[in-house]
Amino acid sequence: MECPECGGRVETKRGEIVCSNCGLVIEESMIDPKAEYYAFQEERKRAEKPVKYPGRTPYKIRRIIEQIVTQNRMPMYIADQATEIALRNRTLIKGRTTRDLALASVYIAAKKNGLPFRFRFPNQRDVWLIIKTIVKKQSERITPTSPHAYVEKVVEELGLPYKVSEKAKEIIRGWSEKGIQGIAPTVAGAAVLLTMPELRKTEVAKALNITPAAIRQMLRKIRTKSSQEHQAKTATSTTSHLRRTSPQY
Repeated sequence: MECPECGGRVETKRGEIVCSNCGLVIEESMIDPKAEYYAFQEERKRAEKPVKYPGRTPYKIRRIIEQIVTQNRMPMYIADQATEIALRNRTLIKGRTTRDLALASVYIAAKKNGLPFRFRFPNQRDVWLIIKTIVKKQSERITPTSPHAYVEKVVEELGLPYKVSEKAKEIIRGWSEKGIQGIAPTVAGAAVLLTMPELRKTEVAKALNITPAAIRQMLRKIRTKSSQEHQAKTATSTTSHLRRTSPQY
């Protein structure tokens, strides 16, 4: 299985299926000893059994999509586009819940408009499979979301000051000018952490639905690049000084 976000290789770490490239958490808590988790799963199965067309009525799909859009503070035009995507593809997705179809449709609509939307849901691997099916069969084009949009998402979800967003974006622009690149969510997470070092990597990673390890890797990459630049500048300065002080024959 490949990552639905970047196409990278996925692997299992500590009970989670994650992308080794961008750090996306594709499925979390595969093994959870808490009884509440299993109770939730059973409740979800009883409340929302997979149905086949025409069981997925336009009204039901629209209602679920509007709930998802509202909870994630996205504009209502995303709900309009997501509804169209869901209704257009409801016959392709069999054996999946209506909510999974709705989540997949909202994700595709958000990405087409360059908006960040990374969900955390016990059954999210099924959602990624739906996304992959729709994108492949319907040729839906997904636009990569910019790091700036992910910065805004973190700032909003964690209730951080507006100045954090502006400073983090300024840092990202500086990295871009220096040729420092990375997956958008990890770039955003690293920039926010450098702006507010007192934040925990875990809370920033959770807001972005990526692993803390992915952010640490990005920070390590930035430090390595900065160290190399510093060494290069030092070497250039030393060479210039030697040329100025060397006797001329």
